[in-house]
Parts: sequence; C-alpha cells; structure tokens
Amino acid sequence: MNVTHEVPRIWVGSMGAYNNGVLLGEWIDATEADTKVNELTTEWHKENPEFGDEWFIADHEGFGNAWPGGEWPDLDNLAKLAGALEEHGEAFKAYLGNGHYSADRDLDEAIEMFEVAFLGNYENVAEFAEDFLENTGALAEIPDYLANYFDFKAYGRDLELGGDIFAVKNESFGVYIFDNHV
Repeated sequence: MNVTHEVPRIWVGSMGAYNNGVLLGEWIDATEADTKVNELTTEWHKENPEFGDEWFIADHEGFGNAWPGGEWPDLDNLAKLAGALEEHGEAFKAYLGNGHYSADRDLDEAIEMFEVAFLGNYENVAEFAEDFLENTGALAEIPDYLANYFDFKAYGRDLELGGDIFAVKNESFGVYIFDNHV
C-alpha cells in the first residue's frame, strides 16, 4: 500500500495583536494544539500584556476536507483529529472528506469506522475485486479454464454501484477502497 502521511499543521495567531495591526503567530504541529496554543498565548501575553491571551487559527495544512471549520475549533478534538490524520494518512483524509465526519459528530467513532471500513489502496476497483475474490476463496470454486473469463472490472463496478464499497481516487496512486456497510 502506497499511503502518504503529512503532519497536519495550524497557524495560530494572537487576536489582540491582530486587532492592533500586528501579525503575531506561528505554525505549530496540530497534534500538539491542545497544549501548544496555551503555551503560545501565555508567552505572548507575558511579552505583550496589552494584546491579551485570545488566539485564532488563520490557516491550516494537511487536513484536506477534514478541517472541522472555523477559527476557534475545540483544541482537544483538533489535536486528536490531527493525530489520526498523521497515523492513517491520506486514506483517512479521503474517508473523512467523503462525508464520514463533521465537527458535530464523534471523532472516536469516525476513527473506529475508518479502521474497519478501509480495505486498501488499489490501482482500480477491478484490482480490488480480483484481490477480494482470491482472498475469500470464491475463485477457487471456478475451474481454471473458466476463471480466465471472469470480468473483474464488471464485478468491481457492481460492488460499487450496488453500494457494497466506495472508492475514492487518491493523489499518488489509484483508489482507496472502503466497505460501505460499516
């Protein structure tokens, strides 16, 4: 499996500084958002008490369509989401971006569902169909002289159109395949 892992990052800024025409902030690893944001705001407040300790997130990288939205997301949830994206990579991002998570849904449930639903990274749906049939032993029941006539592309298409699986194209290679019954 060729799966890319990018560390999600956020740019955290001082709202008080911004409101006073000063751009004060920095990029941080989003997996540490729950602790690092408080450390930064405490540091900024000590250096510039007039700016206060209010923060905002002005930019983000590595979240794709999984960004929970807004400038003030729940930091504990954001760190957990970033950790899951870092652990599971692009496949998890594709799963979440396909409507399997939103900020108002339970992230732990989405992670568990992904871990069960993700079936792999394949060149195309036909390759998945062939792999699936071989691994389940379904092809073993077909005599060799007939097995060569099996249309894996059509079977894969039927799995997808029938709602058994869904495929999401990925940026690096082929498609991610997910079980649609999870």
